[in-house]
Amino acid sequence: MARNISLRKWDYTPNNSRNIVLETKISDLGNPIHKKSILGYFFSIAQGTNHTDSTPAFYSFQLSYRTSLNKDYILLGNASSVINGTADTKKSINKVVNFSTPIKDILQVQLKVTCILAQGDFSINDFGIMYRDIRSSSVEKHDEE
Repeated sequence: MARNISLRKWDYTPNNSRNIVLETKISDLGNPIHKKSILGYFFSIAQGTNHTDSTPAFYSFQLSYRTSLNKDYILLGNASSVINGTADTKKSINKVVNFSTPIKDILQVQLKVTCILAQGDFSINDFGIMYRDIRSSSVEKHDEE
């Protein structure tokens, strides 16, 4: 029996994209007895646009989080870059942002990347948050006997 097979060729032509949204699943951050603090976020971006290309790379996106499917997203930070085409722009960008004040009392988290505009040869390789258990404020006394 003959089957119909459809093949498509990937289009590598740079183009403009707007309003792209990436959402992770909601993730438990470990033991529910210990609440967590979000210390910051990170992302890794790859650009493949050269100064000779007619469409230099441009991106602008927001990273947000929420702690429940019933809650609204809260902005963690923004990232954007305009490459004017005067220098070689083929590179990877790794950015780590540490908060001066951690976001506390987190048990689970869902992340969302909202891409406002992406142009040229641009991709997000990785993104995420840095977190740890909330430190206890209790004081213990140790006797030396």
